[in-house]
Amino acid sequence: MKTSQTVSEVESLRSFGVIEKPDEKIARTIAAGLEASGVLFFGTKEHPELWAMELGGELAQFRDSNALLLIFSPKAKTVSEDHLRCRCVLLPGDAAGAASRFLYADCAVSYGMSPRDTITLSSIEEENLSLAIQRELVTVDGKVVEQQEIQLHRNPGLLPETILAAAGALLLLGVPPEALRF
Repeated sequence: MKTSQTVSEVESLRSFGVIEKPDEKIARTIAAGLEASGVLFFGTKEHPELWAMELGGELAQFRDSNALLLIFSPKAKTVSEDHLRCRCVLLPGDAAGAASRFLYADCAVSYGMSPRDTITLSSIEEENLSLAIQRELVTVDGKVVEQQEIQLHRNPGLLPETILAAAGALLLLGVPPEALRF
């Protein structure tokens, strides 16, 4: 997994970015989920380049990235003087208002524990959890994921917010709901 790239490297890849603190494990969980799903990303056998940015870094590097997907963690910086552009953004529901001032995306998907969020958890049990997709999602390659509940095995090493962000990213990247694994 690459942890930083220049804008020109990002432009040459059809990438996605994760803006997080290193201890949040969202980028690693997405990479593991792509591998576990067995789904090929854009028809290649290689994993997509994955770039992550530590909280507090300069968001300016994303300004001209044209990323397919930017994923903001719950602890990510959601204020910038730079205007960022991407095809789709996945962000915590409580950060949507602040991000809308500097972020331009064709679509925005929220995740969190609020009933207003597009992706939320409807139940959490000791060994399982129910992921609720409350509205249709359109993946970065144009496929529709219908409103539904997905039963997942709970990984005790992951916080619910990490699972929500990773599941949302995997779904938006085209992993079918039945193939989600953590």
